[in-house]
Amino acid sequence: MTSFTSAKLCFLPYCLVIFMYVSSPNWVAFPSATSTSDTEAKALLKWKASFFPNQALNNLTWYDLPTHNINATNSSNTNRKPRTSPCTWTGVSCNSAGSVCKIDVFNRGLQGMLHEFSFLSFPNIEYLNLTSNKLFDAIPPQINYLSKLHHLSLSDN
Repeated sequence: MTSFTSAKLCFLPYCLVIFMYVSSPNWVAFPSATSTSDTEAKALLKWKASFFPNQALNNLTWYDLPTHNINATNSSNTNRKPRTSPCTWTGVSCNSAGSVCKIDVFNRGLQGMLHEFSFLSFPNIEYLNLTSNKLFDAIPPQINYLSKLHHLSLSDN
């Protein structure tokens, strides 16, 4: 009987350590900044793909994510190296964690709808300026997912 009691006592510290680890604020079941950045990049590229093709899209430097080594050099100097982080893309700014916090595509000639914009993919966006484009149709109710948004401009569309 004594060995059973001592086994329970030895097991207790392990349970306590696991409990402290799981309840720690540093242990969170959310994706890392890298995967958040990838999710945001894919969402922006999907939204860009939904626009009507026009010359203005050539000026919107949002690139497809590479499927090969991003450090590989291109044989042609005329081709730009893809920028994998949306933080370096035209009209996109990120916070210190590398998550998109601002999209400002004022007067970029974008033609399309907001239905393909994945609002849920941008948990940290605070500023969204889509003024003076050619966006149409209703504003999707999913815009409510932008809980940190404090500036929204959709005028002149």
